Amino acid sequence: MLIQNPLNCNKMRKTNLSCLNLIYMKTLYLILASSFFISISQAQFTKGDKLLGGSFGIGYGSSKTGDADKNTQKGFSIGLSPSYAWFTSSTTALGFKLNGSYGHSKSDGTLPTSSGHSSAYGGSLFFQKYKNLDSRLSLYAEFGASGSYSSSTSKTLYSGQTSESKGSSWNAGVYVTPGILYKLTQRLLLDVSLNSLLSFNYGKGKSSDQNGNSYKSSGFSIGSSFNNSSTATGVGVGFKWLLK
Repeated sequence: MLIQNPLNCNKMRKTNLSCLNLIYMKTLYLILASSFFISISQAQFTKGDKLLGGSFGIGYGSSKTGDADKNTQKGFSIGLSPSYAWFTSSTTALGFKLNGSYGHSKSDGTLPTSSGHSSAYGGSLFFQKYKNLDSRLSLYAEFGASGSYSSSTSKTLYSGQTSESKGSSWNAGVYVTPGILYKLTQRLLLDVSLNSLLSFNYGKGKSSDQNGNSYKSSGFSIGSSFNNSSTATGVGVGFKWLLK
């Protein structure tokens, strides 16, 4: 008795129903398997993933001008801006950013002597929508609402007279920022964004001097990173760390 191998359809007649069914099932499995692996390779993120990011900077500068370098200006600044995002699905995330900075400056010499310091802090809440292009590259759009507060104090000594001024301001607005995420490793990602492609802001400020005079200001603005004369000021480059 001849026993045929059910997996060898080349030896079967084309009209053999079992062979046609076998070809159909093998083709279907191949299509499903290919679709599965393609979807896995493009799914960079899953629900519950977290992205940590931020920036930290310290700056110091000094200069001397005038005859025999009699005039000296010095400045120091420090800033910190952490961020956190949580994926609610494979293509959407919610998060927040915090920022704070402090700066101090001083000048000495034959010119009026002055010193001052400033501080600012704020934050934002945002929603991000992702489009995964492959297993490493993703596009995203960030929609956020932000707010900040800043204050400053300065003193000037000239001809034996000291003048002092103080000021503060706050700002609130909404913005849209597109960007690109690229996986350098399984955890480390490169983030390139077009800072505030479009933004709407409203703010108020006030200042006073030692004579009791006070000044107030307010304004509404619409901005775009395309308005910057330098392309570099509108592009942000950073790194993020992925937590599973």
